[in-house]
Amino acid sequence: MEGAAGQIFLTEDPMVVIKRVYKRPGPHRRIKSHRAPAQCKLQAWAHSILTQANGYTALYVPRSWSPELHQYKMERINTDIPLTNEDVPEVELKKFYSVARSQGIFPCDYELYKQPDGRVAMIDFDKFGDWLSDGTVVFPWGQVLKRPLHPLAED
Repeated sequence: MEGAAGQIFLTEDPMVVIKRVYKRPGPHRRIKSHRAPAQCKLQAWAHSILTQANGYTALYVPRSWSPELHQYKMERINTDIPLTNEDVPEVELKKFYSVARSQGIFPCDYELYKQPDGRVAMIDFDKFGDWLSDGTVVFPWGQVLKRPLHPLAED
């Protein structure tokens, strides 16, 4: 699979994939995203939040580990059925956005996929922004939004 900021590669282990982040821009791709270690850290953070123990029954994030400069490993998911925010219980997304906001994280441009067990996997943390103390959001490529109104954020 290839996206705007990187590619997913299969490994010999059927339960593990490698997300490789592009090193430099090309004619049909950009690198306006978090680098691999930051993406891995954000994914690991979200994985620790979106658990059944925290009240999430539909939404979850696959585990990520072994960050390197341009890649990291993650748990393989089924990507056959892409979903939108409307396909996920709104209460779970709002709760996630609330927790993210309290941690200074602005979720943006993730992907959702229905899993064989009925849950929804969230992946792709490369464009998450950072909330600043003045209420603005800064993205990894430098764009700044002044006091953004996110449709799922509760203020």
